[in-house]
Amino acid sequence: MRYLNQGYPEDFIPKNVFYDKTKFLWENQSEFKNIEPTILPAILDKFPDCKLIMFTSLQDPPYQDTYYEGYILKALFKKQYPLMDVEVRNFENINPTNEDDLVEKFNFELQSLKHLYPKSNFIVYNTGGTHQQKNALKAIVEFYFEPKTDENFGKTGTYQLYQGNEKGEETQIEEIKKTAVERINILSDIKTLILNNNYGAALTLNQNLLRRNAQLILEYTKLRWDGMWSEIDRKYGLDKFNKKIKDQNLFHVIQDAGLSSENDNSRNLFRLYQRHYRICKTLLSKTYNLAQKKEFSRAVLSFHQFIEWIARAFIEANSEFEIATNYYKYKAPLFEDCMKNHEYLFNIFDESPKYLSLPVILLYGEKLADEIGNLQTKNLLKRLMITQSTFRNKEFQKNYLDSLRNGIAHDGKGVTEKEFDAYQPLIEICYREFFQKENDLFKDLNDFIISNI
Repeated sequence: MRYLNQGYPEDFIPKNVFYDKTKFLWENQSEFKNIEPTILPAILDKFPDCKLIMFTSLQDPPYQDTYYEGYILKALFKKQYPLMDVEVRNFENINPTNEDDLVEKFNFELQSLKHLYPKSNFIVYNTGGTHQQKNALKAIVEFYFEPKTDENFGKTGTYQLYQGNEKGEETQIEEIKKTAVERINILSDIKTLILNNNYGAALTLNQNLLRRNAQLILEYTKLRWDGMWSEIDRKYGLDKFNKKIKDQNLFHVIQDAGLSSENDNSRNLFRLYQRHYRICKTLLSKTYNLAQKKEFSRAVLSFHQFIEWIARAFIEANSEFEIATNYYKYKAPLFEDCMKNHEYLFNIFDESPKYLSLPVILLYGEKLADEIGNLQTKNLLKRLMITQSTFRNKEFQKNYLDSLRNGIAHDGKGVTEKEFDAYQPLIEICYREFFQKENDLFKDLNDFIISNI
């Protein structure tokens, strides 16, 4: 604020008498007619019905403190902006140049504000005060709140960060953007999240820092990790990627999984349709990566999904039953065919199967592979069959895969490293057979994203 007609340079009260002079003004309010607020009105004019919170300081002994300035401005603003709710919060006995103490105080204050006003958006005007005060406030705001963007426009709990710069007689409001060092630090965190397959968290942290190509590949990779194939085909077909991405060597990872009329029905080593082959490879890579990170429960769920997919996919590609694409439409016809024409297959069961369970599908798929002479799939399905408790194989008798899966899904149980160790060799066999000499799928996708950051 300016104190007019006192002979001060540019009408600003000198630092060495600031506290004493503002105390005098507060005690002699007739002098308010000579006070002119600066910098703040430029932004308050844009939000005349907001709640304004000003942070002030009061040390012991006082020195250049803004304690009385806050109350003077509050009195002036209540007249100038009658719809505005104005509050002063004082930082008592905190050195305005001690960043550690300021961070602790702002931490408490902003948690309080977030609790008191959970449905509010926040305009942060980081102007005035010491360099340390500005840094501390900015750091805590960015920690507790989400920046307002085009994507979350209208969402509560967001913030916009501004500063006011005086240009002659006017104040220009500018948005405070992240420094180059801050951007690099966040990009480093994003890179760490990507390498740990935490793609959703990486996208949340992004805040428009990633280059468009990196963000596009990251969005694709997250959908692939989550198994959102319909969304991928709808939003991320091969035509959605620009030439700069397509010209890079690692684009083959995306291209190989893309569907087209030419390759959708192609057969491969396991005689699967391309659309199902890509799902099986993705689930195996996901299983492998989760196991590497010792996330055993999630690895079990992913591996069990792989088993379900390869059995159904093989049957669909080599029979009339589209059990992978339209499971609920074809499960009854397939089960009826099993019981009428292939009942001899099921003498392994204690009694006749009552429905199309996964063991029935695995057994049918294994016999079908034998009939058409596809030894690759036959041998793989035989290995996968014995993971199920129905087949009572001694190798997995203490922890059948379906029992582990049901324990996770229905009983809230996790999978220990010891339990998972029984399946590590089988997972590696499946992984090697599907990937042969190829690199890991998600490792390549991670490298592809990072190379475009």
